[in-house]
Amino acid sequence: MSGKEITKKPLIKRINTSIIFRVFYLSLILIVLPLVLHSFWMYRRDLDQRKQELFTSLNILAETRSSFIYEIIDDKKGLLNLIEDDSQFIQSIEGDNQEESVQNYLKKVASEFKLSEIFFLEADTFFCKNSSNEILLGKDFSKYFFLISKFGEDNFVIFGVLPFIQEKRLFVGKTLYDQKTGNEIGLLLATTPAEALVTRLSSFVDSPYQIDISLLMEEGIIFASSDENLEMQSMQNVSPLFVQKLKASGQIGNFHVVQGEYTLKKIKKYSKAYELEGKENSLAALSPVKESAISVLLDVNEDKVIILQAKRYLIQVISLLALIVIVGGGGSLLFIFRMARPLKNLHEAMAKVSKGDLSARFKEDRMGFEINLVGQDFNETIDSIVRHQKEAEVQKAHKERMAQELKIGYDIQLALLPSKLPDLPGLEIANNFIPAKEVGGDFFDLFVRKDGKVFIIIADTAGKGIPACLFSFTIRSMFRSFASTYDDLKKIIEKVNALFCLDTKDSGMFVTLWAGLYEPKDNTLTFCNMGHLPAFIKKDSQVTELNTVGIALGVDDTPNIEIQAVQIEKQDTLILYTDGVIEVENENHEFLGINGLKEYLQSSQESSAQLLLDGLLQETKNFCASNEFPDDLTMLLIKFF
Repeated sequence: MSGKEITKKPLIKRINTSIIFRVFYLSLILIVLPLVLHSFWMYRRDLDQRKQELFTSLNILAETRSSFIYEIIDDKKGLLNLIEDDSQFIQSIEGDNQEESVQNYLKKVASEFKLSEIFFLEADTFFCKNSSNEILLGKDFSKYFFLISKFGEDNFVIFGVLPFIQEKRLFVGKTLYDQKTGNEIGLLLATTPAEALVTRLSSFVDSPYQIDISLLMEEGIIFASSDENLEMQSMQNVSPLFVQKLKASGQIGNFHVVQGEYTLKKIKKYSKAYELEGKENSLAALSPVKESAISVLLDVNEDKVIILQAKRYLIQVISLLALIVIVGGGGSLLFIFRMARPLKNLHEAMAKVSKGDLSARFKEDRMGFEINLVGQDFNETIDSIVRHQKEAEVQKAHKERMAQELKIGYDIQLALLPSKLPDLPGLEIANNFIPAKEVGGDFFDLFVRKDGKVFIIIADTAGKGIPACLFSFTIRSMFRSFASTYDDLKKIIEKVNALFCLDTKDSGMFVTLWAGLYEPKDNTLTFCNMGHLPAFIKKDSQVTELNTVGIALGVDDTPNIEIQAVQIEKQDTLILYTDGVIEVENENHEFLGINGLKEYLQSSQESSAQLLLDGLLQETKNFCASNEFPDDLTMLLIKFF
């Protein structure tokens, strides 16, 4: 044992037995004890405030859930209105037979819009004439009064058990009318599973304690809930006659309404607050869904809230006490020892920093004099190091996030392009896609319809980043769907634009595109340009523009759509491209432009689509002054034989 260690022990012993140290302990107790008593009094007051905040949060959550359900209902209403406006659908259901095309149409709509079922009940007989669910076809709905009583209403929303399947559903329906006579022809209904809706609403809840979500039908009956014990429970007393009518109407199927076990009671002490009596210590909030007779109920166990509050408050008290002991006690000790060792403090702080602890700082001492000035410089130096380190970490995290978002954008953008182009006799297809540094919304598509016609499209969505990619993904899916359903190119574009306008609303997003429909039987190409760059037909050294007048999709829900047709001859080549091709710049900041592209196509002697595309790509690279393209280079060439 060294001599230095021997001299320390008697010093520590003398300090612990001194009256000064006893005064220090007594002062610490006299400070901490009143603080602890005051903390318990504050806890009771804060708990009451916490409950008020809880009810405020529950009401906000309930209102957002009811608004979400309203948006789902509104979307379903919009979908039913679109179907009603489809003259082909109305003409089909007015016939006497259950046409397979109508069934397939409804199945496709149900699949694309994530519906459980969409079906049509014929007027007078109320037989299910058409349905996406084959189980319902031909079934008689006339005795299910909760549905047929809505006949004649333009739009309606109701909870009920789906007949013949006995599963809970949210029904959104409307009455359809004969477009010529104006007579009622039946009911069109779209359904969503109530249990799935509850699960979806529950997945949005981000709370430190469990919140149960319930959906209430009329008269306060819980139709579906994340708590199975609450299902079909009546939150208020209802007459036996009402329950009998509800059962007779078929609305609750084989389920039974239970009364008396649970009651929703308003708490007067708090604003918009309820107590769910029957469920142990449960606090609740209620929010009705606009333009419907349904409501959303949220409840949470009060004991869990109190326990969480107690834990948080205990942590606060312990932290405060620790702060008092460390800061107050440390200050008292420094005062006892008269802060006689400022140089040692500086040395210890520097030693901690050298070991990697950048939180260490020199504490100024009244007796430090010039050492305090050195310590200030030391502290400022460490603060500067920490500040620069944090800035570097922020920049690194930002770059990593940007790289991840860019990777996601690239993945989405690549998913827009067809994984494999069709191998068609008489056609040579060549394509190229070079992504720019920042992802965009370019895409092209080419597929063969059931009737043998080839649908061709190239498009560019406004903007950059993931939003542009997502809008491109959406409109590509729309074209695939409608191009497989309708024969008329104008009709296809009208349908896509109408649905796309509903998605974009006031977002300002729009899409330019060139679309064509090639008929191999008579070598006819029908085409339309909606605000995109003109396509080219190359015949030997002659290059002709294929262009029509039109505005981009998403700008106007009823645009003027011009359709033209051209006769395709053997050895003709169709050239489609996006603005990334013509916007490359040379050293003089001149663009390649449409004229430059056209001049190259006229001068090229390449006989195949692939060789012509390779030459065009090399031309853009030679013209470009830098190694990076300002925008995506997307090209699609088709050689006809």
